[in-house]
This record gives sequence, C-alpha cells and structure tokens, in this order.
Amino acid sequence: MNQEAQPVNPIGQQIQASLQKASAHKERLKSTTARYSLAGISLSALATFFAGLSSLSGTPIVVNDWRITCAIAAVFTLGATIAGGAQSQLAKPELLTQASECVGKLRALMADTLSPKCDWEEARKKYQQVLIDYSGVDL
Repeated sequence: MNQEAQPVNPIGQQIQASLQKASAHKERLKSTTARYSLAGISLSALATFFAGLSSLSGTPIVVNDWRITCAIAAVFTLGATIAGGAQSQLAKPELLTQASECVGKLRALMADTLSPKCDWEEARKKYQQVLIDYSGVDL
C-alpha cells in the first residue's frame, strides 16, 4: 500500500487537509467547465446542422415545414447560449486558475512541512498567506 508521508505538526495537518479540499474544488471546476463546454459545442453543432442542411438541400428537413426546422435550430442555439452563460457564471476560468495556483502553493508548502528541518512558524505564516490570497477557493 502506497502511503504518503504525514506531517507531525498540526499546521502540517491543516495544510494537508486544505490541499485535499482545494484539489477537490479544482477538479469540480474542471468537470463543470468541461460539461458546459461540451453542451454548448454540441447544441451549437446541432443548430448548425439543422439550419445548414436545410439551406443546402433547399427544403426543410423536418416535415417539410420551414417554421419547425427554424424553431428547432433556434432552440438548439438558445440552449448553446444558455450553456455558455451558465459556464461563465458557474465555472469562471479565473477561479479555476486561482484554484490551480492554490493547489500548487499548498503542495510546495506541504513538501516543506515534510522536511525534518521545517520552520513551523514560517510554514504557519505562509499557510495563513495562502488562506488570504486564495479566499475564493474552498479550503
């Protein structure tokens, strides 16, 4: 069984717990971003398919009714727009960047705490600074 080294000081344990939470937050943001991107691209492609195929063939592809064909394309376009808007609100790229930076800093700090020569007071100060700098990240 592969076990990671455990810090012996309580601040090291706090850093480790925050690292786990920040990593989970980052993964959730990545997953949300991917889902909304896929939804937006798929819906946009479907709208393009309906409108483009009808335009190229010169006839509507749904029961020979232009209104229904255009309505379907419009609904897919609306869905793509909503997915894009939801992505910009729920999975902000700057928050994902901030979460990634936070995870990197916590990993570096965690590595410092595993050293036998760790300055625990300095580690505590750095950890407090990470908490301040990355307040938007779930820690």
